[in-house]
Amino acid sequence: MAVTSSLNKVFTMLSSKYPNFEKDLLNEVTLQKVALSIIKMRLEQGLNQDQCAEKNGIVRSVLNRAESGHHNPTVLSLVDLARQNGYEVEVKMKKMKF
Repeated sequence: MAVTSSLNKVFTMLSSKYPNFEKDLLNEVTLQKVALSIIKMRLEQGLNQDQCAEKNGIVRSVLNRAESGHHNPTVLSLVDLARQNGYEVEVKMKKMKF
């Protein structure tokens, strides 16, 4: 409980100093989840970034940016990437916990 309490205090402090903190944090978490999903998909196929980019007809730097969480791919580009690799994209909306 002490960790949760400390995190809540930090979150509250940052939210008060930076009005967009919560939104920016949630955006960053989402981009990192997408990045991890892309990396997992690539690694499950035993591909390095060059091979994956070539296989999917994309520039390696775009793949690298997506895998590092520095690119916000569209839903349709994620669907295309998944489909080309035998995967599907699942979008799930759920009520926030906080």
